[in-house]
Amino acid sequence: MQKFTVLKRGNGEVLIIDNLKVRLSNLRRRVFAWASVIDGFVKSSGVSMTMYGLTYDTKGTLVKPSSWEAGDIREFMIRLRARLGKRLLAYAWVAEVQQRGVIHYHVIAVHQGRAPMPDRAYTGKNSRGEVRDYKRLWEKGNSHSDFRVRSPYYLVSYVKKEYQKNFDLFPSGAHAWAVWVSDFGLKLALRYESLGRYKKIKWAEVMLENEGIGFEECWEKMEWEVKRQRLADRLLGNGWQYIGQVQGAADLAVWGVTDELLEKHAYTIIACV
Repeated sequence: MQKFTVLKRGNGEVLIIDNLKVRLSNLRRRVFAWASVIDGFVKSSGVSMTMYGLTYDTKGTLVKPSSWEAGDIREFMIRLRARLGKRLLAYAWVAEVQQRGVIHYHVIAVHQGRAPMPDRAYTGKNSRGEVRDYKRLWEKGNSHSDFRVRSPYYLVSYVKKEYQKNFDLFPSGAHAWAVWVSDFGLKLALRYESLGRYKKIKWAEVMLENEGIGFEECWEKMEWEVKRQRLADRLLGNGWQYIGQVQGAADLAVWGVTDELLEKHAYTIIACV
């Protein structure tokens, strides 16, 4: 069941935080930042994008019956990186829950040359010319491949489906997304572009106050300043008092929160009744 965080302060206001929408906002911002960085990649000649759809064959129609296990998507990405080697420039994936309650993955790979089929095993030569056997990339069920993806923003459409992103339905230990870029400089740009406005302001303040500071040290100082400020705001500045976690919109009725309000905002401030 969906969870909400409730805060209250002395002037009678109640702040309802929709935990799901906050997580979805973080997911969308990160994937959009990845797409913004990758968009320059795909305008280069010889660079292609492939979309993979990975599902579980729970009934054993094509493979032996399979269910979700921690590390499944990680294993797929390890095999894909091993298969493509340096030709893999970047990737991103998002998970969603299908109507039958089973996890489904959407993966975009940015690469040079041809991309492999996830459901085919074959014998071939590696980068050193050695003959070896390659396993199927995805052994847990069905896969779909689209080799003509034109924009990295295509993946953004898959993070808009709130009904498929109920994190409470995800198995324990399941992650909802991941992004990766091969070049270190692009990783730094990706990390910065994914920051919210408040953190970008703090980042700039740290850089100005610490001439010659390195990226990682600046990042750590920025995170510390943000945490310190948020703690101060919570305890002193805005006077909010933590009430607790509640589950489901019905439990919020005591504060006059309606489904209509929840549909519009991740944060809802109302007068205490």
